[in-house]
Amino acid sequence: MLSYQYRKGDGLIRMLRIRELFILLICILLLSGCTQQQTDVENITLQDGRHIEAEDSIFDFAIDESNLYYQGQQGEIYRRSLSDWDNAELRETIAQVPYENDYYTGYPYATIYEENGSVFYRYHSGGATMGGDYLYRIESEQEPKKIPGRNYDDYTQLDGFGIRTFGPAVGSVGLGMMYVHEDGTMEQLGPELYRYYVQGDSYDAKRNVLYVMANAYDTATQRLSQIDLYELRLSDGVLTKLSDAAHENYDVTEDAIYYQALQNLYMFDLNTREEKIIVESDDFVYQYAGTETGVFYACVENQNRLLFWNREKDETIQYDINAEVIGLYEQNGYVIAHFAKTTENEPQTVVFYPDGKRIYVIDEVTDKVTINREDVMVYRIAGTSQLLKVDLG
Repeated sequence: MLSYQYRKGDGLIRMLRIRELFILLICILLLSGCTQQQTDVENITLQDGRHIEAEDSIFDFAIDESNLYYQGQQGEIYRRSLSDWDNAELRETIAQVPYENDYYTGYPYATIYEENGSVFYRYHSGGATMGGDYLYRIESEQEPKKIPGRNYDDYTQLDGFGIRTFGPAVGSVGLGMMYVHEDGTMEQLGPELYRYYVQGDSYDAKRNVLYVMANAYDTATQRLSQIDLYELRLSDGVLTKLSDAAHENYDVTEDAIYYQALQNLYMFDLNTREEKIIVESDDFVYQYAGTETGVFYACVENQNRLLFWNREKDETIQYDINAEVIGLYEQNGYVIAHFAKTTENEPQTVVFYPDGKRIYVIDEVTDKVTINREDVMVYRIAGTSQLLKVDLG
């Protein structure tokens, strides 16, 4: 595993393999110089992780600043220290997903993820109507804390507080939103007759506002309006519409929000309060990830190749990667792009640093990449129990 970077002004280019020259070209296109760096990679194969071949399922995992979390073969939720993760004797069982023998026989699959520094696991129990999702937040020295919910309520962890949004249930369209304090107490937030959608990047601490997607409920017709993008002031609960050209997904950065509407990709400038179309596509912009300097995206008319719109220069770069983007997302400032496997000379995963000038290239096909707030990355070789750890700092 190699980390490819470029030193600006280095006039001596040694004999490179075709792939190395290709990656060098990516760096040059990526705005400006990179510095050469060799990064150590640690790997581990977890024999105790859940793997059911008949269901084509393999354990999920996540990391925080100190630990690795994953699901075991008998429904266990395990914790291992990142600093000594190959020491099986130090493995801890911190929770147990209960066995089922009604609608499903076996241990439900647990989704494990990190959000704003906290790690959660979620699983479904029971049928679609009478059953529901169970969500727990993993605490450092205590048992995991069950997040209150009813059927399909959702919870978003933000910095210092959480947001609970009501999901649809029997006889309910799921209206309203609650502010959840760290001690678990809750209070109503925002107008009640709305159905809200909140993401992990929704809170703007500088402006003390929450950016949400929402649609209003008409009690007379019992119908929901179209979904729009709103700003909710936490000081007084006032809800202000920002755009009616948005769907459920949006990416919030320090001074801009990116969102999609049919063929177009938009930016809402939080300083000027103006909306701008930055991509006009004849087909469909199907993936995007916003950063402080612009937005990465892929659209059908460009065969789903990776592009980047630079906000400062108002220009678009198309990366010379001859492969389709099959996954594109941001985590803790980094952007991760997964590519469909084409030839051996193409990168399978490229990680873009927050500074926008460096990349880390992963040769193997990965099915999950996670990066914590301390710049530590853990990824898995697709379909296997092999995890690799890299310090990107």
